[in-house]
Amino acid sequence: MSLALVGLLTIANAQERIETSKAKEYAQLTRQNPELLKTAPFEFEADLDHPVALSNDEFGGLIIPRAHLSEGTEADVGSEPVAIGEIWLYNLTLEEDGWAVSENNLDIVSLNTEEGSVKIPRCVLGVKKRDGKSPVLMLFGKTQNPLVTVPLTKIQKNQSNPLDMSASEDGRVTLSILGKYQASFNVAELYL
Repeated sequence: MSLALVGLLTIANAQERIETSKAKEYAQLTRQNPELLKTAPFEFEADLDHPVALSNDEFGGLIIPRAHLSEGTEADVGSEPVAIGEIWLYNLTLEEDGWAVSENNLDIVSLNTEEGSVKIPRCVLGVKKRDGKSPVLMLFGKTQNPLVTVPLTKIQKNQSNPLDMSASEDGRVTLSILGKYQASFNVAELYL
């Protein structure tokens, strides 16, 4: 656990999936100071038993779904955002319209490891229906306004976790929700 999220969270070349037991350890680490998480625009109970993490070298990502996220949840989605989980990024930020999102707009959380304190951006994931019909995925920083909004497309995929992700070498992250929807967004380097 010495490097914890530092050694964990990497998205890039090989985008290796971290084994579930390690991902659970890292998810627990994100809860070491619950007061720091109250700055996000939505509060929700996290499902620390179903995280997914990718790793490679010095970049990374960890997603943690909302507790009790299930197929019936889509009936709850309307014109107001509903939290479905969160993504933690290591040495990365979101990209919007080809520009890296500034750390001033991110919800930066300091986590303590055996090597010292590490600053990691946390984005709450929300969904809503735009114009009452088209579902979108929104990634929130520290305000009520989303940093990134991308369309959700319907898919049919078997997945064991409520939220799943993959990443490509060019910084494109694809998030799958319940094996029924997916959305893609870009990330860029950010060293804090």
